[in-house]
Amino acid sequence: MIKILITHKIRIYPNNTLIKQFNELFGYSRYCYNRGLEIWNSEYKLGNKPNFRKVRDISKGMKDKWEKEHSPMILDSAIEDLEKAFKSFFNKRSRFPKFKSKRKSNNTFRFNRKNDSTIRVKGNKLFLPKMKYGIKLSELPRFNGTIKLCTISIKANIYYASLTIDTNEEFNRELTNDNCGIDLGLKTFLTLSDTTNDYQDNYPSKLKALQYKIKYLNKLLSKKSKGSNKRYVTITKLQKTYLDFTNLRNDYLNKIVNTIIFNYDTICIEDLNVKGMLSNKKLSSKVYQALFYTFKVKLTNKSKQYGNNLIIANRWFPSTQTCSNCGQVKEKENKLDLSNRTYICNCGLELDRDINASRNLRDYGLSKVS
Repeated sequence: MIKILITHKIRIYPNNTLIKQFNELFGYSRYCYNRGLEIWNSEYKLGNKPNFRKVRDISKGMKDKWEKEHSPMILDSAIEDLEKAFKSFFNKRSRFPKFKSKRKSNNTFRFNRKNDSTIRVKGNKLFLPKMKYGIKLSELPRFNGTIKLCTISIKANIYYASLTIDTNEEFNRELTNDNCGIDLGLKTFLTLSDTTNDYQDNYPSKLKALQYKIKYLNKLLSKKSKGSNKRYVTITKLQKTYLDFTNLRNDYLNKIVNTIIFNYDTICIEDLNVKGMLSNKKLSSKVYQALFYTFKVKLTNKSKQYGNNLIIANRWFPSTQTCSNCGQVKEKENKLDLSNRTYICNCGLELDRDINASRNLRDYGLSKVS
């Protein structure tokens, strides 16, 4: 039995008193982060090497009286986030950390588990440190185990609690003795080939309608006066549309990933060079919206959870240029470019390029297993 950490995001319904307290904690978390960043920068200027513990201790020494009303976990989690931001910067995954603003930054705060009473669910309510009331949950946590973290966030005036649960539940599935190769693309999001069939799938058509609505609302927002009530109403509409778009896209990804996990034992996908694709100005917006990396992360996590054999093909593996029938590889002037949607080989094969690539990935995965 393997212990794993699973995060379950649940919508919550705080009363007016709790909403007021949440807004105070959003601001306090942002204040702790900004103060920590100021300390971190000043330590660098003095020639020191700051870290989480050092910055946290200095921050605690600078606490005002009003800060004692809030849980010290808020300060700890804000400095933890700051340390992660600096690590991402040094690993060249993000820019140098900036001060958070009230308008632009995401409103969140987090509690860590100290003992059994720190974060607990009783009935249909969530109880957190120094909260005056229990917080009503839209549903109970789906997993049994110990709640390690709780993150409260808000999007489009809707509040959420993300519970990270340490569970040792068994996640079982029936073995199918089948395998598949998956090719991801921009025109068709997913092309899958198994031992008997080829299957192509794309994002729901409603996503395109929501994209047009987002574009329209952004244009409308640019014409509203700053500080006006109409601007606030338009911002709220835009946030809700973004939320609908994100939820629909995540729902699609979760469903397609679950279908793959429960139908195939061995799965092979290619390691796409997303950074390189983003550098292409003509494709960057479509690549960003496609969420190739998110799909890969979801598939990787689920395959670990249910014991699937996930194989990542090297990004230099010529899945698109290789004939899935005879194995001939197109080179130099014969190479397929993005405008060629059909793969034609001297052996007589004439096939959609994505289906051909997915078949090659399927065979690549089989060769690694055997």
